[in-house]
Amino acid sequence: MKTDARVRYTQNIIRDTFLDLLKEKPIHKITIKEICEIAEINRGTFYKHYEDIYDLMQKLEDAALKQFDILLEASHQKGNLPVLVSLLSSLQRYQDLIEPLTANSLNSNFMKRMTDLCSRYALNYFSADNSNYDFPADKQYLYSYLAGGTTQLIEHWIKAGAHEAPAAIAEKIEHLNQLVLSSSL
Repeated sequence: MKTDARVRYTQNIIRDTFLDLLKEKPIHKITIKEICEIAEINRGTFYKHYEDIYDLMQKLEDAALKQFDILLEASHQKGNLPVLVSLLSSLQRYQDLIEPLTANSLNSNFMKRMTDLCSRYALNYFSADNSNYDFPADKQYLYSYLAGGTTQLIEHWIKAGAHEAPAAIAEKIEHLNQLVLSSSL
């Protein structure tokens, strides 16, 4: 179903106002009244789209993770390095969205969900490479480690301001992952 332009505008103004406030203070100090005043909407309009501040945060996280999942899936066709560059470029481009989400996520849930997506992708990707291969537990630990390390490196890059070129960070990630993969278990 296509969303009306007015609805999209309203959701965008609420989201943008919320993200601007998240840059200034933690989520528990943001009020619906404050969002509505800045966005110049009434409370009823806010409640038409979101149950509360935490529902808004959850929906923003879900949307960001959905886009992240789409990028991971695209790596099957393009290979890891181009997808990493694409992912990092997107994160850099949308840093104003990602930074508040990672800093103010509900119980640090956002980064854990990102790590889980990476881990699930790695396990599915590597098992799809050789369908006759049964993963011993050590291999699953290895890919979980790679996914966690990759996510932590990306998080560090974001928190440091994402100044380095996405291609340079992607090459570092790929190099480190290859070092781990080439070592024997």
